[in-house]
Amino acid sequence: MDVEAPRDTWTRVLGKIEDKIGAHPFNTWFRPTKLVDESGSNLTVWVPNDLFAAWLQTNYRTVIRDALAEIGRGEANVDFRPDPATVAVTDGASVPGRRRAAERPEPPRPTPSLNPRDSFDSFVVSS
Repeated sequence: MDVEAPRDTWTRVLGKIEDKIGAHPFNTWFRPTKLVDESGSNLTVWVPNDLFAAWLQTNYRTVIRDALAEIGRGEANVDFRPDPATVAVTDGASVPGRRRAAERPEPPRPTPSLNPRDSFDSFVVSS
């Protein structure tokens, strides 16, 4: 019996997924993944961050299961985990479009459009 290496299993799954979803979504969501462990029917795959893990589980679960079934691993469970190396690098302001609270610019204050002569002191109540 020929036992295939873990990376070969994930490479085969990725090949099936790329055929199904196309190059752009594949390069965005699957290219940065890396299989780090294959124990029985469990595959542990590192992803860049928690957003990737949640997105893949939510939006590509069926595609992943179908690809696993096509290579004869339909019973396998995939556990996406943030890669400790990339989480340390991307945590915080280094993520494009994301700033820490201290770095956010203060929103502009609206300029008052009221006439300073109009006050409650000069308010007249009539009947």
